[in-house]
Amino acid sequence: LCTIPDPAQALREAARVCRPEGRVVLLEHVRAPARPLAMAQRLLSPLNERAIGCHLDRDTFGLARSLGFVVEPIASRFFDIFQLAVARPPASPRVTLD
Repeated sequence: LCTIPDPAQALREAARVCRPEGRVVLLEHVRAPARPLAMAQRLLSPLNERAIGCHLDRDTFGLARSLGFVVEPIASRFFDIFQLAVARPPASPRVTLD
């Protein structure tokens, strides 16, 4: 999701097409929890965005949670910058035909 202009819209679309009881697997690089690394990401991100379109410091899992996803972290690497998680979309109302 680092190169998508509107990651919230992409996550909403993933939730829309996900089967009931489905899940979205996310392997993302995200904003570092350590302040010095997060500051470096913030400084370098504009250059990286212009060069290759990649945002270094997005809070992807925070965004997913704000959209109602339940995010279950699985693994992280390299100072918790690279993370694997399973996101379960918010429950949508089921339409039944009588």
